[in-house]
Amino acid sequence: MLNYRRKNYSPKNPYIAKKALAAMKRMQEQAERNGLSEMTLEEINAEIYAARREREAREAQGVQ
Repeated sequence: MLNYRRKNYSPKNPYIAKKALAAMKRMQEQAERNGLSEMTLEEINAEIYAARREREAREAQGVQ
């Protein structure tokens, strides 16, 4: 997780940065609950690729 107290780092909008960190924490917790926190980068990229292909197929058929 990012540490905003590190030297030489200052978010442009602390409110947005705080919300982003909170969202990241929720996603990490959800991944742990669903057993996905141990996925490798290769597995994550494969899931992203598959989701994009599915979305493109739906869009090609005119389904949103």
